[in-house]
Amino acid sequence: MEKAVLFVVYAVGACGFLMSGARPLMLLLTPYVLFLTGLYAALRTFYNTSPAERKKFTVWIMSIFMFTMLAEAMGVRYGLFFGEYLYGGALGPSVAGVPLIIGVNWMLIITGTTAVKIGRAHV
Repeated sequence: MEKAVLFVVYAVGACGFLMSGARPLMLLLTPYVLFLTGLYAALRTFYNTSPAERKKFTVWIMSIFMFTMLAEAMGVRYGLFFGEYLYGGALGPSVAGVPLIIGVNWMLIITGTTAVKIGRAHV
């Protein structure tokens, strides 16, 4: 059921972006949808681990967030790692020119890939 809900949410978003009249609404909703998806995935993983692993998981995702936000800020400021680029305002609040949701997305990508790699995906 959860996968179906996520599929529908992202399918509606993709269709919305294809419709020029709905695009402004989709841009407005994007950071919130990404944040809620990330929060859902993190909480689901958190509660599907043992209490001993929860502390490690929390340190893991916070470390990813901090490291990737720093790397992104260095990229925006100095063009390091990914070349020169800037973020617009569509992704919500930012720090040092990097939307906070970018750190959340990196947490999802890195945690998701490592979970799949080691066979521990919970979603």
